[in-house]
Amino acid sequence: MNGVTKNIVLVGLVVLVAGGLFYSHRQFIKQKNSSAVAVAPKTILAFLGAPGSGKGTLAKQVVNQLHFKSLSTGDLCREEVASGSEKGKMIAQYMQGGLIPDEVMTDMVDGWLSKQAGTEPIILDGYPRTQKQAAMLAELLKTKFADYTFGAVSLVISNEEEVVQRIANRVVCEQCKGVYSRTALKDATTCPACGGKLITREDDKEEIVRQRLATFNKNNAEIIAYYKEIGVPVQEINVSGVTPEQIFQDFKKLLPAYAPKVAAVESCSCTHCACSAAHEAAEAHAHDEVPAAQPVADAQEVPAAQDHVQPEPAIIK
Repeated sequence: MNGVTKNIVLVGLVVLVAGGLFYSHRQFIKQKNSSAVAVAPKTILAFLGAPGSGKGTLAKQVVNQLHFKSLSTGDLCREEVASGSEKGKMIAQYMQGGLIPDEVMTDMVDGWLSKQAGTEPIILDGYPRTQKQAAMLAELLKTKFADYTFGAVSLVISNEEEVVQRIANRVVCEQCKGVYSRTALKDATTCPACGGKLITREDDKEEIVRQRLATFNKNNAEIIAYYKEIGVPVQEINVSGVTPEQIFQDFKKLLPAYAPKVAAVESCSCTHCACSAAHEAAEAHAHDEVPAAQPVADAQEVPAAQDHVQPEPAIIK
């Protein structure tokens, strides 16, 4: 074998190895993203769920594993109070005497949303809580965030007694704010994480929990009826007798309805997880027909969501 032949063989081997490595890398990326969920960055999902339904736990999973942003109105109120601002002082007074007015709450949500860059999808954890808040949020999205797609996820409890007992057995650390089930602890008075004192919050007492559930059921029925009226999809997840991980997996099954449109990701070169997954989704479904989002104007023609049917997300107009 002369020198020229050796060089040709060597070049061929290099090309073969390089091609194999490239193919393996592509397969690895596709396998990695096959379980990833591509969601359009300008997506807002409202979690509707009773006390103890696991809204907060699911929101944390979605933030940590799917890289959403999450807005908890409870945390928002506490942060405002802790800031010592005039609004915080006003909210502190409302919190002592009862519910915070819908107008104040919506104004805070408006301020929080306005600070977001639109690079990550958003979870509203436990908001809206009333039909009036739902209507005010719809108007807010229509006037200031019209380019966002909005939907609601309802965490359905089929056994309320299970939730009552779960909350009634809940204890909270005064120091680190950790939350535990009394039935899972050997010592239900001392925090296993920091040694702080464990207490039962006033609104976690059984009689108050039952009152909260009754109020929630009434308000939630009104919210869902309102959303169906204006054409906002409400997707359901059963949360009774299932683990948090199963709830999370069921939530991920709802997300293809909020996948980015192919045109929205073709020119993007970023490596953000949501976008990179979107590239793969776009490539995999490049020839699929992408249905248009359901506008609110056609609300009366939108059928109720059925099992195994992905309702189209609404762009509030």
